[in-house]
Amino acid sequence: MGGSRTGADGGTTPAGGSAALGGVTSAGGPSLGGAASGGSTPLGGTVSLGGTTALGGTTFGGEGAAGGASPLECDLDMVSGEALIETQPELEALRGVSRIVGSLRIGGSVTDLSPLACLLSVRDVLEIKNTWKLTSLSGLDALTQLNLLRVTGNNALRSISGLNAVANANLIEILENPRLESVTGLTSLQAASVLTVAQNPMLTQLSGQDELRSVGKLTLSDSPALQDIEGLAALSTTGDIWLSALGITSLSGLRSARTTAGLHVSRCAALTSFAGLENLAITASVHVQENPQLTNVDALRGLGLGSDSLLVNFWQNAALANVDGLQSLTRAEELTSGSITYNGALGQLDGLSQLTSADTLEIANNQALTTLRVCTVSRA
Repeated sequence: MGGSRTGADGGTTPAGGSAALGGVTSAGGPSLGGAASGGSTPLGGTVSLGGTTALGGTTFGGEGAAGGASPLECDLDMVSGEALIETQPELEALRGVSRIVGSLRIGGSVTDLSPLACLLSVRDVLEIKNTWKLTSLSGLDALTQLNLLRVTGNNALRSISGLNAVANANLIEILENPRLESVTGLTSLQAASVLTVAQNPMLTQLSGQDELRSVGKLTLSDSPALQDIEGLAALSTTGDIWLSALGITSLSGLRSARTTAGLHVSRCAALTSFAGLENLAITASVHVQENPQLTNVDALRGLGLGSDSLLVNFWQNAALANVDGLQSLTRAEELTSGSITYNGALGQLDGLSQLTSADTLEIANNQALTTLRVCTVSRA
């Protein structure tokens, strides 16, 4: 860890050489095992979280060795810099720490996050990546302040429970966790600039995010077992919504959403309609692609409200019979090439009856479409 640890009494241990935060000294630096945290022990270059004894001698701000201290005996210590943790003994070296002024990256053979029971905040990045045996995030229950959270590629992880005190975050990514079954957690989360949940093949539901009101960009993708997104029922404002390769049959979990710039729905094999989006105003773009059972988009009546232009793309939706949900669309600056194409069951375009101008409009390869009944459309 390139940085220093500050004790409750304000003393610091400056970073410099190379020392273990355990009972063993590495790379020629002194051990912190017997030093009190309030002292000033120059280390030389970087501080590693290695060593075989997690904090022998005196604890950082309390009495007794870390091995014998209560897991909730918090000493308000601060770690500065970046902590790279690959083993459980390394994680033990952070027991009692309340703030990471930098980043904390956890991976490898770590099995238990309880040594972080005192952790309240991580200023930069909290990354839990490529762990082999970690099954949950229990132990992070005190964590309230986050900037970036990445939970990626954890082979045994089944739950993210343990993040229930986090209220706001800039970015949250939950990716490529092959055994993750539930995202029940984040129960206090109110806002996130970016929320991405993707490539979790066993994930079946989003639930527990009852306080979530605002997300800048929401991405749910490549999780074919995900059928339930009711955890998003309180979400009212988004910048963009991306839903791709999910098992959802309904979008009712987004029923409280009122505004978004873009809506992108693709490869959702069981989705039959957009019911639930009746109150959603879409201001910039809508892309609906490769949803084989989607029969109508009637719920898109708020499409284009409050916008001078809109990009629209309907492509390869085999069962889509009409585009009546586009009736609020009066002007489109750009309807991209291939905008309404390869929708085999599309039999009429009455939904475009209010459209009066467009920059580009292509309607092609819709096998069931025999009559084109739209009002005059001129180049914008």
